[in-house]
Amino acid sequence: MTPLTPEQLDAYLHRIGHSGPVANDADTLTALHTAHTLNVPFENLDLFLGRAIALEPDALFEKIVTRRRGGWCFEMNGMFVRVLQTTGFKFTLLAARVFDEDDNPGPRSHQLQLVRVEGRDWVVDVGFGGFGLIAPIPLEEETVHNQFAQEFRLVRDPAGGYILQTRLDAKWDSQYVFTLEPSLPRDYEYANYYLSHAPDSIFRQKRVVTQPTENGRLKFSNLELKIWGNGGTRTVHAADDTEYKRLLREHFRLAIDEGFVDPNR
Repeated sequence: MTPLTPEQLDAYLHRIGHSGPVANDADTLTALHTAHTLNVPFENLDLFLGRAIALEPDALFEKIVTRRRGGWCFEMNGMFVRVLQTTGFKFTLLAARVFDEDDNPGPRSHQLQLVRVEGRDWVVDVGFGGFGLIAPIPLEEETVHNQFAQEFRLVRDPAGGYILQTRLDAKWDSQYVFTLEPSLPRDYEYANYYLSHAPDSIFRQKRVVTQPTENGRLKFSNLELKIWGNGGTRTVHAADDTEYKRLLREHFRLAIDEGFVDPNR
């Protein structure tokens, strides 16, 4: 993977709203991760715009930075890995199994990273579409991490590996499970193709746009927008695609000019 040029790095930092120093330390890792998750939404809209999900480095930069779009895990973490490489961080690519509504783990279909800095391993993930991390957390069991309005922890999986959990409604909810077995970029290409093309892929069934906020979280599922924050939940229903696009601009700062299509047509 080719590192970003100085001009590209500056453009990325501007995209995520980071104006502080950039160094090879835990403070910078936390600042970059937090800025990315709070400013670049998880979204699968390209599937409904008739576009392929491209993972080539230049395609990711053009989409996320130049066109100020978001993306799903392989795009978001793929872009962030390039930033890590450019700024000198040491990292290992990992893959996770996402839990379904019945708490069953699925196939390895989610990308995350383990970053080694200042003698510690950190779990880094800027691209999870559920209730995912806002900032990186150390690879430590049972430690509770408060990140704005949300709490996270890692617990050991009885079958091996680690489970990322988020506290929801006074209970811990498992998001995904991962081991420390390294992955290769081609592993993500296979998963990306399946999620993009399989008729039973959840990402072909509904538009999803989600993003954490300092007060809670936003989630657009088809035409229903849920806003978590300040101890409550508010739901907004878009009457049509015109209102849907207006809400995308208002809440996620996403500008979509094209018309939406059915990816299963």
